[in-house]
Amino acid sequence: MPISAGRTLRTVVVDSANGRNSEVTSWTPKQRPAYEKADQLSAPVRGQESWLLTHRPMFGVDTTAESSGLPSWNNWTSVDQTAAAYGLTKHYNAMFASHVHVSQIVQIPGQPAQVVVGNGGSIPDSTDLTTYPLPKYGPLVGGDGVPLDNTPAYAKSYPTAEYLWTKIKYGYVVAQPGAKADKWNLQQKDFTGKVFAKCQMRGKKTTCKDV
Repeated sequence: MPISAGRTLRTVVVDSANGRNSEVTSWTPKQRPAYEKADQLSAPVRGQESWLLTHRPMFGVDTTAESSGLPSWNNWTSVDQTAAAYGLTKHYNAMFASHVHVSQIVQIPGQPAQVVVGNGGSIPDSTDLTTYPLPKYGPLVGGDGVPLDNTPAYAKSYPTAEYLWTKIKYGYVVAQPGAKADKWNLQQKDFTGKVFAKCQMRGKKTTCKDV
């Protein structure tokens, strides 16, 4: 997709509808070839930026209302997909997904920002913002600090997020390219079109401010 002279955006889509939220299963090795192919398609090209588009986020923070009282539960979601894509996200400027029914930005150190746009119409997973806390441990580790069962040998845990922004509000996102490469401005809008937050994408990092 051409953005401006010498600047293009490539969006790479992976079908990630399957998998489990809080455990790594046999689905991980079945899904991994799709992420390997996506990694190849997003290989760096001069003047090209790449976004990964999936249903399930690599780094989505789930509501603790889903914990069911399990002491080893960590509130990351879609860890089956996180394990499948381990080590294959370095080429992306950003990753866009849904699955978590809120608007959310998650920044794992050294990784492209995860932009969750799950507020398009489904009932929010929780209407209490305090139920989306920053997880104590990173993805692929349980709430007790122990690596998840059946985690593949290639998958070490990521650190927990250095930045987490969550908003429970129906709406959508409009992305506008900045004046220079790797710079984007995101407008978080409610269903009437009113802006409720503005986000800046700078390289692989994204931050938001409520309006």
